[in-house]
Amino acid sequence: NDDSMNSKGILKGDLVLARRQHTAKKGEILVIAIKNEILIRQYDMKGYNVILSSDNKKFDILKIKRNSPDLQIIGKVIGVMRKY
Repeated sequence: NDDSMNSKGILKGDLVLARRQHTAKKGEILVIAIKNEILIRQYDMKGYNVILSSDNKKFDILKIKRNSPDLQIIGKVIGVMRKY
């Protein structure tokens, strides 16, 4: 986990709990795979594109075709665990 979703309460080093699902609704925070890289991003749709955004401006907004074989939705984030 990186620091891409800090304002959503997901900090670097946190463990994310996700419910397995392969579909998404606008605004959900997802665990996704893009070309073998696992990311946590907020989901949106614009036309035929999936928009995956971060809360941290140093991370680019990702735009990918909805039916792209490079995009796999792994699950919806439902919780966070943090060690102190």
